[in-house]
Amino acid sequence: MSDTPVKISAVNYWNTIPFQYAIHRHLSMDDRFEISWDIPADCAVKLRDDEVDIGLIPVAFLPKVKGSHRIVDYGIAADGPVYSVALYSQVPLEQIETIVLDYQSRTSVRLCRILCEKYWGIAPDFTAAEPGFEHNGSNRTAVVVIGNRTFGLERHYAYKWDLAEEWKNWKGLPFVFAVWAANKPIPKDIVAALNEVFEWGLNHIAESIDWKAQSTTLPDSILEYLTENIHFRIDEEKQSGMQAYLDYVRELNL
Repeated sequence: MSDTPVKISAVNYWNTIPFQYAIHRHLSMDDRFEISWDIPADCAVKLRDDEVDIGLIPVAFLPKVKGSHRIVDYGIAADGPVYSVALYSQVPLEQIETIVLDYQSRTSVRLCRILCEKYWGIAPDFTAAEPGFEHNGSNRTAVVVIGNRTFGLERHYAYKWDLAEEWKNWKGLPFVFAVWAANKPIPKDIVAALNEVFEWGLNHIAESIDWKAQSTTLPDSILEYLTENIHFRIDEEKQSGMQAYLDYVRELNL
């Protein structure tokens, strides 16, 4: 591994802007690293198939990656409302018959299924989504949507349930959506460099927003979202929440 770049699969959703900026400033020109940008589900598959060495992968996929382990102290989590992972519906929970599940993240759709069975006490049919499904919820069909596409989506639906908030209300624990993981031993100097770079990014969130705004239009609420809704440091309490979630995934054979 020392003779070839460490391949990293990263995610360019708005919730990773501080990581994106840190990678741009500190890793993009570092020949020790090779960066690709993917949606979370593809990030996980690349790590599973050994196409990359490190990825920001959905927590639900960790057990499916041989030799997977968290390598740094950072990821994507929430301790209450996350805003950008939600179930949308035109009818109350008890009237929902079908839920269309976002194809971009395994963790969020499994969280919805856990909440349905264990917390909400409903038993809808689940179906896989296709691109462009976000506005297709109608009558008794609800949709789980994640990421940038959720901003402003609540205007199109009568009901919205923030999945991280529902988890917090139920379990009293934070929810971890994704972690930086590796599928093989990573040299200590690389791990140390990544921890330092990601911490730098979290100390420059406002600056990272200004940088991102040069290439895309961001919502007015982006600073609040990144400083209040998204938690980037994976501490012991978040690890407890992650383990509780993985226990339900196994129990329900998801």
